[in-house]
Amino acid sequence: PFPTAALGGRVTLKSFDGEVSVRIPPGTQSGEVITVPGRGMPGRRGRGDLYLHVQIEVPKKLTPELKRAVLELKKALEEGGGRSSPFKRFRGRG
Repeated sequence: PFPTAALGGRVTLKSFDGEVSVRIPPGTQSGEVITVPGRGMPGRRGRGDLYLHVQIEVPKKLTPELKRAVLELKKALEEGGGRSSPFKRFRGRG
């Protein structure tokens, strides 16, 4: 979920051989790959690594309360609380 990706935490996932608990670092982005050593497929030299491809789900419908919270987050990020956009330096040109 988005809050876990943003704040960090742990998630428990079902693997082909049972459940695995994975630490999600704060600020994890959609498209990143998280490696879980030794939890992949068994092979001649032991078990391989498990690779998790992160996909952040964004809700399609927001309650009024969630919409207010997202707007507050947007405002805080625009005021410098988040990562700056690489396109900011081009604003005002042209």
